[in-house]
Order: sequence, then C-alpha cells, then structure tokens
Amino acid sequence: MILRLFRHKDPLSQKLLVWILALSFFFAFLATVAQLYTDYRESRSVLDHSLNEVSVVTLPSINVAMWNMDGKVLKSILGGVITQPNIEYIEIRDSYNHLFLELGTSAVINAIHRHYPIIHTKKDGQQVKIGQLNITASLTGIYKQLLSKLVIINLSCA
Repeated sequence: MILRLFRHKDPLSQKLLVWILALSFFFAFLATVAQLYTDYRESRSVLDHSLNEVSVVTLPSINVAMWNMDGKVLKSILGGVITQPNIEYIEIRDSYNHLFLELGTSAVINAIHRHYPIIHTKKDGQQVKIGQLNITASLTGIYKQLLSKLVIINLSCA
C-alpha cells in the first residue's frame, strides 16, 4: 500500500524506502545473531566451568571412595554431579577399563565428553591410576534456550 503511494509520485522515494527497510532488516538480523552468539558463549562457559569444577571439587572425594571400593559413597557423589544442569551421563571405570558405576543415559546427541583420571597417591608418594571418571554433558538444553530466545526476539520485533 505504501509502495503504491510512492510509485506514481517519486521513484527516488520508493528506492529510498526499500533501502531503509532492507538496512533496517539487516541490522536487526545482525543484532539478533550477535545476541544469540553472546548467549551461547556465556551458556557454554557456565557448562565448561561446571565440568571443570567437578575435577577440582568432586574428584578428590571420588578418589577416596574408589580407593576404598565404597560403591554407596560413589553412587551418592555421582548422584549429586548428575543433577547439575545439562549433565546427562556419568561413569566410573576401573584401571582395567571395566565399568564400575554409571548413572544417566549414555546415548546423548550434541554432547561434550570429559575424561578425568582417578589417581591415588600412596604414602610413599607414588601415584597409581585406579580408574577414570567420564562425564557427558548435552548441548541440547542450551540450543533449546537459544531457540526460545530467538522466538522471543522475533516476536518483540514484529
């Protein structure tokens, strides 16, 4: 309708209107992409920090429980880890790579895998690898969060 008004009067004004609308769309698209990328990097950073925190805070307790072969304590510790956001699967394997304990679902798409050796230090200072902690975190929750933000951004611009 607006283009019909400008069509007969001035072709320059019509071209100007088209350019203004195109540039407006382009900059809105660019701002949306930048905001979503920033949100993705922030969510990924929080997830990476959470996974790294497991190695610093939780791994020493897992080490002691694994050395004592205390399955109840290990299950309790892993139960606390798997309740963290986006963590879908956690397992402990012994030094022979046999599955010792697992929680969650291992079939995860869009996943991040972290592997932490469980090393026990003997009284004489000798270090012995007694197992490995494997954690799988899913990016699906982050992707869903970004998709909902995209919908909200588009609805607010409409």
